[in-house]
Amino acid sequence: MKKTAVVIVTYNNAPLLAQLLTDVCSQTYPVARIIVVDNASKDETRAMVGEKFPNVQYIRLPVNSGSAGGYCEGLKAALVDSDYIWTLDDDGGLFSDTLENLVCGLESLDGSFNAAAARDVGKNHPYTMPTPLEIAPWKGTLFKADVLRKVGLPEKEYFMYGEDIEYSLRLHKNGYSIYWIPTSKAFERRQEKSSGMLLGREVQTYPDAFRLYYAFRNQVQIYNRYRLYGRCFRMLLYGVKILTFLLLVNKTAVVEKCCAVVAGIADGLRNRLGPNARYMPA
Repeated sequence: MKKTAVVIVTYNNAPLLAQLLTDVCSQTYPVARIIVVDNASKDETRAMVGEKFPNVQYIRLPVNSGSAGGYCEGLKAALVDSDYIWTLDDDGGLFSDTLENLVCGLESLDGSFNAAAARDVGKNHPYTMPTPLEIAPWKGTLFKADVLRKVGLPEKEYFMYGEDIEYSLRLHKNGYSIYWIPTSKAFERRQEKSSGMLLGREVQTYPDAFRLYYAFRNQVQIYNRYRLYGRCFRMLLYGVKILTFLLLVNKTAVVEKCCAVVAGIADGLRNRLGPNARYMPA
C-alpha cells in the first residue's frame, strides 16, 4: 500500500473545505496524511479545521501566496515521506472510491508510459480507457512523489492560475506523462466562471478582474517561456474575444475587467511575475 498524502490549498472557503475534508476522510483507499495550506484566510477556517478535523496537518501562511505559493508549501511538506501526493482544490467534491480508482489506474499503466501523474474526471468524460493528458490542474491530480522530487516544486512567482500549466509542461519536458483515469470520478461544488452568449456561442470567463489578470498574464508568459508561440498567439486572440464579450455582453465592471485583460497580456509579454498589488483577491 502506497503512502499517500493529500494537499489542499484554501482561502476564505471554510464551508466547502469542510465538505471536501469529509470526502477525503471517507475514501476507501487509506490516506496517510492530509495537509491543508491556508492562504491567510480571514474566515473561520482555522477554527473549523482544528475542531472538526484535528488529525489534519494545518499550515497557515502569513500572507496570501496564491495557489502557486500554497501548493509549493504543501508539496514541500508532503514530499518528506510520501509515495503519492494527491492535490485538491478546496471547492472539489469526491466519491468514496475516487482515490482508490485513481491509484489503481495509475498503477495499471505500464512502465513504458513513464506516467508521473493521473487525474480524475468529471461528468461527460468522453473516454473509458486511460488517455494522455497534457495539462493537469491541481484539482484531482495524483502525483508520484519520487518524480516531484526530481523536477522540483511549483514556482511561487505565478501567484495564481497557470502555475499548474508550467508544472505540467515541466513534467513533459523531463520525459514524463500524465493520464486521465476515467474510472476515477469527481465533481466541483463551486463554479468560478460565468458565461454568456456572443454571436450565438457560449463564452465563459472569470467574473473578477484579478482572476482575468493572472490567467492572461501567466499563460502568455508560460507559452513564451516554453517557446509555444502558436499557443501564445491563440491566447492573444482569446484576449480579443474576451474583451469583445465584456464590451458587448457582460458589461459589469467592464472598464476594470478590460484593463485587467490588457495589463495581464502586457505583463506576460514583459515577463513581469509575482503578486500585483492592483490585482489581489478581496
